Amino acid sequence: MTQAEMYDKAKKAKALAKVETVRWEPKEKGDVFVGLLTDYERKHSTRFNADFALYTFSTDNGPVTWIPGNATDALFGKAFEVGQLYAITYQGTEDVGKGNPMNVYTVDRIPLSIDI
Repeated sequence: MTQAEMYDKAKKAKALAKVETVRWEPKEKGDVFVGLLTDYERKHSTRFNADFALYTFSTDNGPVTWIPGNATDALFGKAFEVGQLYAITYQGTEDVGKGNPMNVYTVDRIPLSIDI
């Protein structure tokens, strides 16, 4: 059976499961999400004519994307590894003196095997 035939069969049986990615946008200091990093890529915004980082995580509630901003990506980007589990905590904003406050985060790597 081809993939298209499998799709048609699943659609007819109402067995399709919608896959949606939620963009994490923290609202207040202390907001946190925990997820396994599954993808990292650089994108280009035609609206702002600028490149940005897009991180995708697998969480208990489904896929989550995070766009931390270029300053935060510069601080943490090289430390992230696909396949690792992270907790990202929003710490509020910081005035960096250029009229555009920077979002501040703490990032914790969680061991994949842990005995407590």
